Amino acid sequence: MYFDAKVKEKTMAKKSLLPGMLVIVLIVGMAVVGCGEGDTWSPVTSLMQLNGTWKGSTTQSNTESGITIKTTVVTESKFTASSATNGTMSGTVDIKMTFSGKDADLLYLFMKYILSFESGWSFDDKTRTATYAEIIPPTPVTIATVTAAGIMINQTGNKIKIEVDAPDEVGVVEVILVKQ
Repeated sequence: MYFDAKVKEKTMAKKSLLPGMLVIVLIVGMAVVGCGEGDTWSPVTSLMQLNGTWKGSTTQSNTESGITIKTTVVTESKFTASSATNGTMSGTVDIKMTFSGKDADLLYLFMKYILSFESGWSFDDKTRTATYAEIIPPTPVTIATVTAAGIMINQTGNKIKIEVDAPDEVGVVEVILVKQ
Protein backbone atom coordinates (compact mmCIF):
# COMPACT_ATOMS: atom_id res chain seq x y z
CA MET A 1 0.00 0.00 0.00
CA TYR A 2 2.56 2.52 1.08
CA PHE A 3 5.29 1.95 -1.45
CA ASP A 4 8.45 3.88 -1.89
CA ALA A 5 8.60 4.78 -5.60
CA LYS A 6 11.99 3.06 -5.90
CA VAL A 7 10.61 -0.20 -4.48
CA LYS A 8 7.72 0.04 -6.97
CA GLU A 9 10.11 0.54 -9.89
CA LYS A 10 12.28 -2.40 -8.86
CA THR A 11 9.26 -4.65 -8.36
CA MET A 12 7.74 -3.64 -11.69
CA ALA A 13 11.05 -4.03 -13.50
CA LYS A 14 11.58 -7.55 -12.21
CA LYS A 15 8.02 -8.60 -13.04
CA SER A 16 8.29 -10.99 -10.11
CA LEU A 17 5.39 -11.10 -7.68
CA LEU A 18 7.06 -12.87 -4.75
CA PRO A 19 9.81 -10.31 -3.97
CA GLY A 20 7.30 -7.47 -4.36
CA MET A 21 4.80 -9.20 -2.08
CA LEU A 22 7.52 -9.84 0.49
CA VAL A 23 8.37 -6.13 0.58
CA ILE A 24 4.65 -5.37 1.01
CA VAL A 25 4.41 -7.87 3.84
CA LEU A 26 7.48 -6.46 5.56
CA ILE A 27 6.22 -2.89 5.22
CA VAL A 28 2.63 -3.54 6.19
CA GLY A 29 3.65 -6.04 8.82
CA MET A 30 5.79 -3.55 10.66
CA ALA A 31 2.88 -1.36 11.56
CA VAL A 32 2.96 -0.01 15.08
CA VAL A 33 3.32 3.76 14.66
CA GLY A 34 5.61 5.54 17.05
CA CYS A 35 9.03 5.22 18.49
CA GLY A 36 10.23 4.54 22.02
CA GLU A 37 12.02 7.38 23.78
CA GLY A 38 15.75 6.90 23.89
CA ASP A 39 15.91 4.13 21.30
CA THR A 40 19.03 3.99 19.16
CA TRP A 41 18.45 2.53 15.69
CA SER A 42 20.82 0.69 13.37
CA PRO A 43 20.37 -1.42 10.21
CA VAL A 44 19.52 -5.11 10.59
CA THR A 45 22.78 -6.90 9.78
CA SER A 46 21.73 -10.51 10.36
CA LEU A 47 18.44 -12.36 10.05
CA MET A 48 19.29 -13.87 13.46
CA GLN A 49 18.30 -10.46 14.87
CA LEU A 50 14.76 -11.00 13.53
CA ASN A 51 14.34 -14.58 14.83
CA GLY A 52 11.02 -14.88 16.66
CA THR A 53 7.50 -13.49 16.63
CA TRP A 54 6.72 -9.78 16.15
CA LYS A 55 3.32 -8.13 16.63
CA GLY A 56 1.84 -4.74 16.12
CA SER A 57 -1.18 -2.64 15.31
CA THR A 58 -1.85 0.95 14.40
CA THR A 59 -4.73 3.22 13.46
CA GLN A 60 -4.12 6.27 11.33
CA SER A 61 -6.54 8.86 9.94
CA ASN A 62 -5.78 11.15 7.02
CA THR A 63 -8.07 13.95 5.83
CA GLU A 64 -7.78 15.79 2.55
CA SER A 65 -10.39 17.87 0.72
CA GLY A 66 -13.00 16.92 3.33
CA ILE A 67 -12.49 13.16 2.92
CA THR A 68 -11.13 11.12 5.82
CA ILE A 69 -9.54 7.71 5.33
CA LYS A 70 -9.13 5.81 8.60
CA THR A 71 -6.75 2.88 8.27
CA THR A 72 -6.23 0.18 10.90
CA VAL A 73 -3.51 -2.46 10.51
CA VAL A 74 -3.07 -5.51 12.77
CA THR A 75 -0.20 -7.88 12.06
CA GLU A 76 1.85 -10.75 13.37
CA SER A 77 5.08 -11.92 11.73
CA LYS A 78 7.32 -14.86 12.54
CA PHE A 79 10.92 -14.96 11.33
CA THR A 80 12.95 -18.16 11.40
CA ALA A 81 16.58 -17.57 10.49
CA SER A 82 18.53 -20.55 9.18
CA SER A 83 21.65 -18.36 8.93
CA ALA A 84 22.64 -14.72 9.12
CA THR A 85 21.61 -14.22 5.48
CA ASN A 86 18.72 -16.66 4.86
CA GLY A 87 15.51 -17.68 6.55
CA THR A 88 11.73 -17.71 6.29
CA MET A 89 8.95 -15.38 7.30
CA SER A 90 5.27 -16.14 7.88
CA GLY A 91 2.39 -14.30 9.48
CA THR A 92 -0.94 -12.54 9.20
CA VAL A 93 -1.96 -9.09 8.01
CA ASP A 94 -5.38 -7.48 8.53
CA ILE A 95 -6.15 -4.03 7.12
CA LYS A 96 -9.37 -2.04 7.42
CA MET A 97 -9.92 1.24 5.54
CA THR A 98 -13.02 3.35 6.21
CA PHE A 99 -13.93 6.37 4.06
CA SER A 100 -15.99 9.28 5.43
CA GLY A 101 -16.76 12.91 4.71
CA LYS A 102 -17.86 14.96 1.72
CA ASP A 103 -17.47 13.05 -1.57
CA ALA A 104 -16.21 9.97 0.29
CA ASP A 105 -18.60 7.82 -1.77
CA LEU A 106 -16.72 8.68 -4.95
CA LEU A 107 -13.27 7.95 -3.47
CA TYR A 108 -14.55 4.73 -1.88
CA LEU A 109 -15.94 3.52 -5.22
CA PHE A 110 -12.65 4.40 -6.96
CA MET A 111 -10.59 2.54 -4.32
CA LYS A 112 -13.03 -0.39 -4.45
CA TYR A 113 -12.48 -0.61 -8.21
CA ILE A 114 -8.67 -0.47 -7.85
CA LEU A 115 -8.50 -2.92 -4.92
CA SER A 116 -10.97 -5.37 -6.46
CA PHE A 117 -8.16 -6.51 -8.79
CA GLU A 118 -6.13 -7.64 -5.74
CA SER A 119 -7.00 -10.86 -3.91
CA GLY A 120 -7.88 -10.72 -0.23
CA TRP A 121 -10.00 -7.54 -0.27
CA SER A 122 -13.68 -7.43 0.70
CA PHE A 123 -16.01 -4.43 0.71
CA ASP A 124 -18.99 -3.13 2.72
CA ASP A 125 -20.73 -0.48 0.61
CA LYS A 126 -23.05 0.52 3.47
CA THR A 127 -20.17 1.55 5.76
CA ARG A 128 -17.74 2.44 2.90
CA THR A 129 -15.18 0.01 4.32
CA ALA A 130 -12.51 -2.00 2.52
CA THR A 131 -11.03 -4.93 4.47
CA TYR A 132 -7.98 -7.03 3.64
CA ALA A 133 -6.99 -10.26 5.36
CA GLU A 134 -4.05 -12.46 4.48
CA ILE A 135 -2.30 -15.44 5.96
CA ILE A 136 1.28 -15.47 4.73
CA PRO A 137 2.71 -19.01 4.49
CA PRO A 138 6.41 -19.54 5.24
CA THR A 139 8.23 -17.52 2.58
CA PRO A 140 11.98 -17.38 1.94
CA VAL A 141 13.61 -14.12 3.01
CA THR A 142 17.19 -12.87 2.68
CA ILE A 143 19.21 -10.18 4.39
CA ALA A 144 19.24 -8.37 1.01
CA THR A 145 15.43 -8.14 1.07
CA VAL A 146 15.46 -6.80 4.62
CA THR A 147 18.22 -4.31 3.77
CA ALA A 148 16.36 -3.10 0.65
CA ALA A 149 13.26 -2.49 2.80
CA GLY A 150 15.36 -0.24 5.09
CA ILE A 151 14.45 -2.10 8.28
CA MET A 152 16.18 -0.80 11.41
CA ILE A 153 16.45 -2.47 14.83
CA ASN A 154 16.76 -0.79 18.22
CA GLN A 155 19.68 -1.27 20.61
CA THR A 156 17.87 -3.90 22.72
CA GLY A 157 16.61 -5.88 19.71
CA ASN A 158 12.96 -5.71 20.75
CA LYS A 159 11.70 -3.21 18.14
CA ILE A 160 12.04 -2.90 14.39
CA LYS A 161 11.55 0.42 12.59
CA ILE A 162 10.97 1.29 8.97
CA GLU A 163 10.18 4.59 7.26
CA VAL A 164 7.72 4.27 4.42
CA ASP A 165 7.09 6.88 1.71
CA ALA A 166 3.30 6.88 1.62
CA PRO A 167 1.14 8.75 -0.91
CA ASP A 168 1.63 12.53 -0.94
CA GLU A 169 -1.38 13.21 1.30
CA VAL A 170 0.17 11.06 4.05
CA GLY A 171 3.93 11.67 3.72
CA VAL A 172 6.58 9.55 5.43
CA VAL A 173 5.20 7.14 8.02
CA GLU A 174 7.44 5.66 10.70
CA VAL A 175 6.31 2.17 11.71
CA ILE A 176 7.48 -0.12 14.50
CA LEU A 177 6.88 -3.81 15.24
CA VAL A 178 7.52 -5.16 18.77
CA LYS A 179 9.12 -8.55 19.50
CA GLN A 180 7.01 -10.92 21.58
